[in-house]
Amino acid sequence: MSLLPNVEEKDQPADSQTSHDLDVALFQVAEGMKFDWPESLPVERIKTGISEIALPFILFGALLAAFRKFLSKPRR
Repeated sequence: MSLLPNVEEKDQPADSQTSHDLDVALFQVAEGMKFDWPESLPVERIKTGISEIALPFILFGALLAAFRKFLSKPRR
């Protein structure tokens, strides 16, 4: 689907370049270059994912270390 109006090329010689031809070519190239950017780049998503996975393990390890220290105190 093109947003440019159809222009009959009967009035123009085959080898002439008009501004409309250049506009059409530029528009087609621009359509080919369009792509959806994700909200973040893949590297950033990977770093975020690793951080989200590692954080619970770190918190669990800290909690476990605190409980071990608390449980290993001699009771009077």
